[in-house]
Amino acid sequence: MLPLAHVGHYLWVLYIVPVLIVAASIVKTTMTQRRTANAPPAGGDDREDSPARESPRSETGPAGRAADP
Repeated sequence: MLPLAHVGHYLWVLYIVPVLIVAASIVKTTMTQRRTANAPPAGGDDREDSPARESPRSETGPAGRAADP
């Protein structure tokens, strides 16, 4: 049995659980924020041929042909 006078040397063990809980919550929040920042907008169409993803057309139109008026 460890004498009670030496218990103070091991009090740091009691801080491990709360520190791990806080660290895990910070990591979870950070990952969630990154995931939502990289996600496509809600209700958006993420297909390649979606009109929202088209680049602006030039005056000559697609494939160099004259644009329709």
